Amino acid sequence: MTAKWAKENYQELEVLIFVTPRKITVSTAKKWAEKVHEEFSLTLYIISLEDIITSLTLPSNASLYGTLPGIHVPIEQDDAALLAKVRKAIAEEAGTWRARQRPANRPVVPLNSVRLDGAGNETSDTLDITALRAALTESRRIALEAPGGGGKTTTLVQLATESTREAELVFLIDLPSWIRQRIDILEFIARTRPFRAHNITAGDLARLAEREHFLFLLNGWNEIAEIHSQGAITALAELERSFPAAGIMVATRTHYVSRPLPGAFRAKLLPFSRRQRASYLRQTLGNRANDLRVQLEGNRVLDALTRTPLILAEVVTIFQSGNSIPATRIGVLSAVMNFIDAAPEHRSHLQTPPLSNRADHYLTHLARQMTERGEVLIAEEDARGAIQSISTALLPKGQIATAWNADEILHTLSAHHVVEQIDYPSVAFRFQHQQFQEFYAARFLANALAELVQQSDDDANKAFAAGYINMPMWEEPLRMVAEEIRLCSENDAAKKAGIDSGSRLVTLTLSVDPILASDLSHLCGPVVWDAVRSTVGKALRNWHAVGEPHHRRFALAAMLVTGSDDFADILVPLLTDKNRQVRISAYEAGDAFYPTSLGADWRRIVESWDEDARADFVFEVTHRGLMADIGESFAMTDPSAKVRERAIQELSWISAADALTRIVEFIQRCGSRRRFPRLFSLDHSRGVAPAFCRRQSPPFDGRGNAACPYPPSPAGN
Repeated sequence: MTAKWAKENYQELEVLIFVTPRKITVSTAKKWAEKVHEEFSLTLYIISLEDIITSLTLPSNASLYGTLPGIHVPIEQDDAALLAKVRKAIAEEAGTWRARQRPANRPVVPLNSVRLDGAGNETSDTLDITALRAALTESRRIALEAPGGGGKTTTLVQLATESTREAELVFLIDLPSWIRQRIDILEFIARTRPFRAHNITAGDLARLAEREHFLFLLNGWNEIAEIHSQGAITALAELERSFPAAGIMVATRTHYVSRPLPGAFRAKLLPFSRRQRASYLRQTLGNRANDLRVQLEGNRVLDALTRTPLILAEVVTIFQSGNSIPATRIGVLSAVMNFIDAAPEHRSHLQTPPLSNRADHYLTHLARQMTERGEVLIAEEDARGAIQSISTALLPKGQIATAWNADEILHTLSAHHVVEQIDYPSVAFRFQHQQFQEFYAARFLANALAELVQQSDDDANKAFAAGYINMPMWEEPLRMVAEEIRLCSENDAAKKAGIDSGSRLVTLTLSVDPILASDLSHLCGPVVWDAVRSTVGKALRNWHAVGEPHHRRFALAAMLVTGSDDFADILVPLLTDKNRQVRISAYEAGDAFYPTSLGADWRRIVESWDEDARADFVFEVTHRGLMADIGESFAMTDPSAKVRERAIQELSWISAADALTRIVEFIQRCGSRRRFPRLFSLDHSRGVAPAFCRRQSPPFDGRGNAACPYPPSPAGN
């Protein structure tokens, strides 16, 4: 029956491995294999009770005794003392990682993740922190992905410190640092400060590896410079060979070099849900939490921005200061840097020598040099050289009176700004978060782009495109520059400069990466889009006309990311196709879908679609796009019960509690419980809760209440 079911559900299946706790004789196993091969063309391998017992007797699998069958192997007294020291060192190392946050006492809200399929698309398999830990306990390999500031490091620290099993040892590894050292993983761990302080050697760890189950949590695959990528692949392969029973997780941003973990499954950290964000706000702001929550949920841009843990934390800082909250990532980060500059404990050190109000110059130059190398660490010698070069440039311009010693400048930056000194394995420097490095790299790029716009030099244009646009490590700074251009283009005084810079940036990018160019055109805003739409539109249509499926899909992704209705004639037929796979494939071609892609009057357009196409639209904008206001409107006004129920389900999924409460009140006023049978069986813990505010949703009746778009149900229903 098992073979029949497997073949029916997995038609490309060729090998079936059958594990059973029963005793199976060799002759029985042979008969089974022959029958399965004859009837289903499958090669059958049987792992019986004897095979399992034999495997567990191997010394290399001793660490599995406690984690899988629950057999606890007593250890010698000396090893027990060593184990206690190792656990203490692990806790201290995790504390060091946690202390790198700014500030270190921010609350931790556990994030969920979603499993990705082979094509990188999200599946329906959601994993919480407990599920990830269980997979590691089962010796799985996991590639954990998230955007910048998305909570990767925090999640690794949680896995290392919270509710770990007694038979497990969890090691946090800074992957770029390990790769640069080119030494054995246990030697690298033993050289970290907590392990040296407790006099723990690599030999001690190797001895424990024979008895304890090891978990390796490696952070920063995307931070490895390209020149070290082959060494990283080799090092991870060696780690797998040396510790086949260990659980291994590699945390990274989505990266153009795939993770070399054979058999690994990919999981992507999900952004904060509204409930998780509300929990964070309550823990940090107390009684004032609701004021900020309402502000964030009422602004679609801020709502999206603050789904990222790092940005939410900084927005809370801005809110606590009483300042207005910027609506761009670079604006939020800029406000954070201003806070640091103005803080009493930092201000005098930043204003007086050796920095003399020039911290930005030094940080920008450090960020440029590190980003050009594709690294997040800069060795002490290289950092000195970078600081010395900027001092030499500032001195003849009269911007500093004295070229101070580079060590003094680096020490002051580490003590009073967003740079930290790393002492192991050798002295180096890094920004407290990669987003801070990218912020200062963006400042350099903005200046370089402004200078480029002032000249008509093809060679300079090509050099800019080759040096920055064509290099993956500059993508995030480029996006930040585009956000800043949007603000300029909306300011009458700076409008022309914004249009010129945005047009140059988009047109140069178009010849290198059309999808990135389309993304930048959207970030630059509608004013810049008006200037480049003809050029970009022609290029994308020509690309789409190539006809080859992969080219068409990539071209479609670029069209979607512009958010423009210039391509509605291509998009709408796909989104309304009778074949649901065609519709879903169109939505999933791009990383984001904007309703404006359908036109300014997109609501009227969607209302003309059949209910299946509308239901898919509601899923896309509510579930994936987190646009709760649109989901709420469809839940109240769409004539189709199927569409209304889909909207309610997705609002519940994203924990849009206020929207769900308003829908409940609306339904009760209309007497329409029969029309929403699933709503009243929803798990209230996932969303339906008392509203903290009252926000009207169209259409409204004369009393300001949402009007019922359909007749009320009979009395009593």
